[in-house]
Amino acid sequence: MSIAPGYMTAAMATLIIAAMVYDNARLITPNESRCPPLAPLRVRRAALEDAAQWGLGLRMHGQIAPAAYQQATPSRP
Repeated sequence: MSIAPGYMTAAMATLIIAAMVYDNARLITPNESRCPPLAPLRVRRAALEDAAQWGLGLRMHGQIAPAAYQQATPSRP
């Protein structure tokens, strides 16, 4: 049993149109989040804080010079 090519084309066109309507509806709904997820930002901030603590530990134990520590430590805004 084979499906006529016209039906397959119509079915594909219907799916594409449905996807376009769905995407447009998601763009205009007020509940759609415009902000990036906070989890990656928290992970990055935690990694930076861990790196700062590691550098502070090295500085306190005299394993790096004060000038190198100041150069490697990012300034906080």
